[in-house]
Amino acid sequence: KKKSHNLVRESLRYLSEICGSSATSLGVFINPRNASIVEQCIITLTEFCQGPCRLNQDTVASPDENSIEILLALVTRMVQPLADQRMDLMLRLKENAAKLLLAIVEQRREGKLIRRMLVDFDVRMLADQLVDV
Repeated sequence: KKKSHNLVRESLRYLSEICGSSATSLGVFINPRNASIVEQCIITLTEFCQGPCRLNQDTVASPDENSIEILLALVTRMVQPLADQRMDLMLRLKENAAKLLLAIVEQRREGKLIRRMLVDFDVRMLADQLVDV
């Protein structure tokens, strides 16, 4: 008997474990050795959502997954010590996290998801980082 696997949920589980289960614990396990794996996970999730694929968008955006908060934190904060050691990897993670957020909202009309994203989006922190970079 074949066992099916939900690759979207498995990718989200990995992202949550490696990035931390919440925005406050962001980057606990991200380091220069595994940053490219985290980046590939985010790129893969982006591909799953693009098209758009509504079912995959809903899965990634589900409040149960906490992925929106993790992605927003990746975009608006610096992961330490990764940023100090390899700013190039940090910036690639930020870029790909932003692309995944865009893929999640691609062709969506309801405002609930957008409002949820805006509540957690720290514009001041992002602006401070743009000045620093």
